[in-house]
Amino acid sequence: MADGGAIPLLPKGIVLFESLPLCAVVIDALGPAVQDGIVVVEDGSRAACVLIRGGTVADSYAVDGAERVDGAAALRRIQEWPGAVVSARRVDAAIVDVLPVLVAGTVCYEDLRPEWTELTGLLRDLQSRAGTFVVEVSTPQGCGVTACRDGDSLFTYTDSADGSPSLLDDLGGSAHGSIRVRFAGGPSAMALDGALVELFGMRQPAITPRDVVAVRDQGVRSRELEAVLPELRALTRDRLQRASVTVEALLDSALARGRTLADAAREVRDMSVRGVVPDRMRSLADEMLALSEDRRDGLQDFLPA
Repeated sequence: MADGGAIPLLPKGIVLFESLPLCAVVIDALGPAVQDGIVVVEDGSRAACVLIRGGTVADSYAVDGAERVDGAAALRRIQEWPGAVVSARRVDAAIVDVLPVLVAGTVCYEDLRPEWTELTGLLRDLQSRAGTFVVEVSTPQGCGVTACRDGDSLFTYTDSADGSPSLLDDLGGSAHGSIRVRFAGGPSAMALDGALVELFGMRQPAITPRDVVAVRDQGVRSRELEAVLPELRALTRDRLQRASVTVEALLDSALARGRTLADAAREVRDMSVRGVVPDRMRSLADEMLALSEDRRDGLQDFLPA
């Protein structure tokens, strides 16, 4: 699997098939069989992860060397890998909803060291904060992932044979390895930095003006989309009815990745949803942008200068 390399460690779930040639598989057609789950495409050092939600493709991510693409562009990139193999597994829908944060969420910390980080304290601190957080632990003894949202623990899994979540505590006590934290919504890395200094007594690297601008701009983009997300959901459900779940998952993923509303609308325009004609998707994207324009004056009061 590519889980330990280009693509993060993914949950084991229920394996539906493994290592089928890409030329023998139509990824869009896998949705009804998978229902909720993951399709992984591998071609040497290149890898991609396609998330299936409610029987349709919810999002996709591809890593090709130093280049990372997502959405419709990732699906197009996969088709350029003639020697690739495909595996599919079914996982709980609640896990699928959080996987965009694991794969493409904003990184709070890239290289915390297990030897000086108290994993239990770190998780307790994250659970005290608003937002969704995913923690990856990588050590010579193995890897694990745990997630929480608004104080509630969502799931934990490891790469061990039995996948026992309790092994994550052992990994957190390793003398070597790294811990990475990603988030969607919630506080900035600066707020977390101060809390971690209190928890662990470790002074973090000084924050530069460039860091401040980057965090501020990231927050502006997220809040712009977040501010109109309820209206976007209502619009999508009205226009697509039962087929709306795919677009709603895309919107959640876009928010997790800090994308603008214009980025999300562009992905909606390009995406393919079973049973929905392309003209309807293009029309929905236009309506999303129009909704954003209608809210623009209100957003000026909401967004920081």
